[in-house]
Amino acid sequence: MIRPLERKDEDRVRALHEHLTRRDTYMRFFTLVPRHLDDLVEMLCRQDDRHVSLGAFDDGTLVGVANYTVVEADSGDATAECAVAVGHPFQHHGVGTTLLQRLVGIAWRRGIRHLTAFVLTENTTMFRVLEDLGWSWDEHASGPVVEVRIDLADPSGEQDLRNLIVGAVR
Repeated sequence: MIRPLERKDEDRVRALHEHLTRRDTYMRFFTLVPRHLDDLVEMLCRQDDRHVSLGAFDDGTLVGVANYTVVEADSGDATAECAVAVGHPFQHHGVGTTLLQRLVGIAWRRGIRHLTAFVLTENTTMFRVLEDLGWSWDEHASGPVVEVRIDLADPSGEQDLRNLIVGAVR
């Protein structure tokens, strides 16, 4: 089941992030010990005009989270930064892909036309998710971190999602 996260999910969100493997933690946070986990949990469980977070649940257990935060709110052409975390046993089963698909639909309906994400170049799992969604990127981007920019079109099927643009960050 996929649904928006709520305050009642804070313990589940904390547990998901605390139980990520060391590698998964590094891929998501670019560090082995993420700072401010309590702040992240609070933000992920808050839904408002600037924050949307979805959780994927398997028999009541939170197995994945996808979220966005609006970073530029130009009227009708907003940009949001997004991120995904999926528990290791549930990776490679479409959880991250499905979460991002749902997030894109919500973003579009709320006037967001661009998503960005910062991805380590070694994060082959995330690049596979982007590929599963039919998005492409510049495979020649240099640096350990790339900024992925996804230009959205109407996900209802009236228009196709356009390609995303990736540029080196560091």
